Amino acid sequence: MVKEYIHPLDAAVSIQPSSRQSDRCIKFEGAPSPDYQNINGQLGGITAATMLNGALQHPEATGTPVCFTNNFCEPMADERFEIAVRLDRGGRHTQFLSIRMRQRGNIIASASAVLSTRRNSWSHHPARAPSVPSSIKIDPAPVGTSPQWLNRYQFRFVEGLPDLSPREDGDIRSAKSILWINDWPIRPLDHLSLLGMSDVFFLRLLQVRGTFPPMSTVSMTTYFHASPDEIAAEGEGAVLGVADARVFHAGFHDQCAELWSKDGRLLVSSTQIVWFRD
Repeated sequence: MVKEYIHPLDAAVSIQPSSRQSDRCIKFEGAPSPDYQNINGQLGGITAATMLNGALQHPEATGTPVCFTNNFCEPMADERFEIAVRLDRGGRHTQFLSIRMRQRGNIIASASAVLSTRRNSWSHHPARAPSVPSSIKIDPAPVGTSPQWLNRYQFRFVEGLPDLSPREDGDIRSAKSILWINDWPIRPLDHLSLLGMSDVFFLRLLQVRGTFPPMSTVSMTTYFHASPDEIAAEGEGAVLGVADARVFHAGFHDQCAELWSKDGRLLVSSTQIVWFRD
């Protein structure tokens, strides 16, 4: 019997209904993926995608993601977790859900999701994608194989290839990177893969200073700007990522990101706040 192939991302975000349910709260169980391990726990974007998957599987969920905010309370341990999903409010056009992830009874991540049924409406797109060569004209960057999650993506840098060798020259470099990104192995795009990709950019402090103090993302909000049909039309193609930062101050820095389709449609914008110890 031939074993059915499951993409590493689909395996990573897979969750099963828990036996402990209540009338108001739907619970799921799962385990961290060794394919998406970061230096300290699982890659945050995959943890967020797993929690979003729980929201989408809530029996009363009727829409698709518009906004998802994830707070990372502590690193994920290498053991099973539980996700609790509660529908806080459901209206004609939007739904609001809260999600909690626990290990050993402790909350390790919290999130909120806004879902909506997309409809045709007036559109205006003042934002413009950078003018760059197509992804097929750029070779994948040799970014290394550790931590493990780097093996799950391909990166084709147009600008801002990170120099991850430690340096003490005091030189302050640009925080901006522009690159083509795709899942590896390739996989059709959907909301879960786009949420994971919104967190694949190296923390901008590494880019700017080339130093490696303790640091971690503490909160990330991702906005989805395309309908499910528009995302599905992208197929397995690479998306154009743009990452930058605006301020490094008092132990925190921001990090903003955009994901663009190959024809210049803004699919996702994201912002996160990063803690660091100097």
